[in-house]
Amino acid sequence: MTFPHGTRVENDYWYVTKGARKGALRRMELYGRSFGTPEGRRKGGLNSIKSHKRLATGFYPRKDVLTPRKTEPLAELIGAAMGDGGINPYQLKIYLNIKTDKQYSLYLKQLIETLFKISVSIKENPKESVIVLCANGVKLVKILHRLGLPIGDKNEQGLDIPSWIYQKRGWQLACLRGLLDTDGCTYIDHHTYKDKRYGHCRLGYTPTRTTKHRVLLRRESEIYRFFKESKPSNKRHYAILSRFLEEYRSGYNGLASKAFVAAR
Repeated sequence: MTFPHGTRVENDYWYVTKGARKGALRRMELYGRSFGTPEGRRKGGLNSIKSHKRLATGFYPRKDVLTPRKTEPLAELIGAAMGDGGINPYQLKIYLNIKTDKQYSLYLKQLIETLFKISVSIKENPKESVIVLCANGVKLVKILHRLGLPIGDKNEQGLDIPSWIYQKRGWQLACLRGLLDTDGCTYIDHHTYKDKRYGHCRLGYTPTRTTKHRVLLRRESEIYRFFKESKPSNKRHYAILSRFLEEYRSGYNGLASKAFVAAR
């Protein structure tokens, strides 16, 4: 059949724009102009968050995370995350020893919270002998990724010290401090010579490379200098150094080690 004379053909949903406009005008007549304003949207968003929490829908609002300036504390955190930590798409995690690192875990928690103005949880797993520091937030992960941390398996992605850290010596030392405090160790290296036992204090990381994944600082004077310059935040390193000074250093000839009977 043919259309009557003077008939106009409209596109599908032609009425939506006109209807929406009339509906918005009527709503403003009834409830005021809060709808569509920043104040109104904020109020609606807050009410929506309350509803999600009440109904336990699993929805979480995006956290407001501070983007920190490049500083020594930030470089130290990057080093700690490179050592025994990492990031996934949603969170930062750092793993520590439950027996020796409890005090250091509190220091690291405060460091992260101060840098990013977020809360950090600490969970202990006695079965695995670890303490896990966890900071959640997609924005946090994006910031750390821009600073040089890879998302996911860091070893597969060729982890390396971020280039910005090389700009200042203080940043380099701070990053090294974080690496040492989480994934390094200070220990007394014992050896026997002519039925006598000797001890030398050694520190993980620096000149001598003994295996593919291990470097050592062997010279006593360099170890003292390293402690003085890098100032480790994890006190367990100082405990080992103090033990070396008390038990092994000779009070007679000033040598780096003290002879012990092998049977001791």
